[in-house]
Amino acid sequence: MLGDRFELSSFKTEQAKVSAEYNTPKDGRIDILISDGEKGIIIENKLDAEDQPKQLERYDDFAEKEFKPDNYQIFYLSLDGKEASEQSAGDVHYQVLSYEKDILQWLENSLVYTIDRPFVRETIRQYINSIKQLTQQDMNTELIEYLADIEKIRLLKTLSFGPSLMLIAEKNLFSKLNAEFKPSKWLNKDTQESLIQFEFSLNNQVYALILNGDKYVCRTGVKPESQERAKALIQEDSKWFQHDDYLCIEVEKLDLDIWQKEIVESDNFLNKITGYLHTLIDFAKEK
Repeated sequence: MLGDRFELSSFKTEQAKVSAEYNTPKDGRIDILISDGEKGIIIENKLDAEDQPKQLERYDDFAEKEFKPDNYQIFYLSLDGKEASEQSAGDVHYQVLSYEKDILQWLENSLVYTIDRPFVRETIRQYINSIKQLTQQDMNTELIEYLADIEKIRLLKTLSFGPSLMLIAEKNLFSKLNAEFKPSKWLNKDTQESLIQFEFSLNNQVYALILNGDKYVCRTGVKPESQERAKALIQEDSKWFQHDDYLCIEVEKLDLDIWQKEIVESDNFLNKITGYLHTLIDFAKEK
């Protein structure tokens, strides 16, 4: 994010401690102080307050005593990257940072590293939204999420059903299925190493979508009085079959390419399974 603007050499990040609103003995309160014990980074976080007289000068005096010359750096962080006022900075050497460019770019680039950390990802997304509101930029959270989902899929070498794909499935499948069918109850929403399963109840009948290995399955239970109708449906369309007491449709091929092109980039997969589930619901309604 900082590139050549970061001037401290050999800053020990693994030993760094961050202090917010750090009170100095005589030079005022520093918004953010980062120190590795020998070197320091001072950040003046200026959102809407006016600069105080000799503010950066006082911070510079503190840093020179605390860390010695050339062992510290001062950053002035504002919404749009403006410079500090002359009455605050005087002749102090400092670097300018902005929320609308530097912090926002850093956060958006960080999303890709939150593949298996949904809470962290959601926190970053909320922070991105807040910054865009404050800097009056166009809100385009859906695009950010879309790019992050595509990047997650590209990072996967093989189809592994874990938290990463579960997040994508919840957003692109579960939420839309919920809106389409309005089930009376969701019985199961689970992910394991080899499958993702959504199961819901509608009119006292249970339906399931199972993403399993390299294929997916839509199914519902078949009551004894519906056995003949199940056989008729299977004869009419060979994609349907009966397994134990379930009427199922199983479609091969559910690779990473399908996840990207038909689940994230389009609703093709959603439309297919919606049609299959409607067929199962119609089947269950018939007497």
